[in-house]
Amino acid sequence: MYHRNSKQIIGRKLFKKIKKDLGLILIINILAYFAWRFLPTVTIRHDGFVYMLNNSHTWFFSMPLFFTGYENSAMMVGFLLPKLFGVNLPLYYWTVLVFMLTIDVLLYVVIKLVTKRSIVAFAASLIFAVHYFGNWDMVTTHCYCFFLERIIPTVLLVPSFLFLHLFLEKMKKKFFILSSLFYFLGVGIGHFTVLFTPLFLFYPIFWCLFKEKKIKRKIVGIAIGLSFLFQSTFFVAIQQINESGLGPQKWTFTEFLFHPEKYLYFKKIALQFVYWSQYPVLLKNYAGDSLQAIIETKTAESLIPHFLIAYAVAALIIYKRLPKQRPMLFTTLLGTTVIFYLNAYFNQYDMLYFSGASRYLYFPTFLLAIFWSYFIWAIFWRKKNIFAIVGIFLLVGYYIINFLLIDAAFIRLSGLNRSTRAVFDHIIKTRDQLSKNTLVIAPYPEFWVQESQFFTERLGKGEVRYISEQNHNDIDTWEKAASSSSQVIKLMYSRDCGCIKEERLK
Repeated sequence: MYHRNSKQIIGRKLFKKIKKDLGLILIINILAYFAWRFLPTVTIRHDGFVYMLNNSHTWFFSMPLFFTGYENSAMMVGFLLPKLFGVNLPLYYWTVLVFMLTIDVLLYVVIKLVTKRSIVAFAASLIFAVHYFGNWDMVTTHCYCFFLERIIPTVLLVPSFLFLHLFLEKMKKKFFILSSLFYFLGVGIGHFTVLFTPLFLFYPIFWCLFKEKKIKRKIVGIAIGLSFLFQSTFFVAIQQINESGLGPQKWTFTEFLFHPEKYLYFKKIALQFVYWSQYPVLLKNYAGDSLQAIIETKTAESLIPHFLIAYAVAALIIYKRLPKQRPMLFTTLLGTTVIFYLNAYFNQYDMLYFSGASRYLYFPTFLLAIFWSYFIWAIFWRKKNIFAIVGIFLLVGYYIINFLLIDAAFIRLSGLNRSTRAVFDHIIKTRDQLSKNTLVIAPYPEFWVQESQFFTERLGKGEVRYISEQNHNDIDTWEKAASSSSQVIKLMYSRDCGCIKEERLK
């Protein structure tokens, strides 16, 4: 009887904990969805179609050992989605939104496992989910290709870290095998995720450094971390079978490393910390016209000492008040610094002259969301008292600020894409009215090379051809295509009515 009652009590407690976690996960998803609710209204443009074109698939899959390339997830999912969705463009961004919400949930589960605190997991997941500067460029209209290349593999890497933590905590080989398998697949299908390597390199090292007393076990931590670094190095190496490496052609890795005064990477690293954390300035200058460049680069340079001091003070507080979380503390700070260094080395993110939202802040957002959730925990949530509510209010304020940023950016984007959306909608709506061997000439810049190929393949289907009025080469011009077409229709966007007008040329 006693044994049965004990089981019932444990079962009720477990159910209560699960119910609490499910409730917080639901709240995160509701808040994240509300912040990004306009995402399905975004229009894919230009290079956003590049991984969804037949000639791209033919080129990629015909390469010898094509799976060694860095575009595996982009090509495979880009091959699949058009077959599922066709020209129903909102479904493509619904897919992005579903992946975003999935990653938010996975991050919650990981941080709950690491900290054993639901409120900290909630904070980390929410900070990540709605962080404007780390997410906007990655998931919206800049290029749909970013989602295909980088976010899809991330769904594998977050569980990989979960199993890595379980292995370090329980020292069961099956968890290390699962972690390595998920990591191998995640980096293998999208080499852009090598930017996540510092998390997997440093966490086992710092875990064993702080939690293991024997020298042998500390060496094991180093070996575990290096195993993930070797996997990343392997994929970068085999990538060069058909393509280039991940680095720029302008300098070598050693040249860049040993000449900080020439390449200014210390300054570039510091600037990225400022750009990611620029909310105090945002509160002061919210009325400005440009929300994406809220800090001028010169202003950002002058603020570097202030932000670095803020990070140092926050790190010291976490170190003192959360001694069991020191492995993650050092991992987030050193890992973020290394990612920022790699961003400078790759030379695709011009942080000296651009201070707005960037896809290169996406992976650091995982680590910095954890860091600042730890800071709130260290200050407000170590004890259950009335003071804990202040931490909740901080999260509420953070959410409101990012919600306003995201909403304003969507409003601005809607205006920029209004004519493109009108052209796409008209093309889709009038397809059934067109006879075989019809050429439709669409206006530029709303319609160009990739749009021409995508709509011809997915909507024209060998009977109707769509082409931009802007000739992109001397061979495939609309004039030449018109000469062999039985019917030619030219579309024009009228700003007076916000509608499409047709002119029959043939």
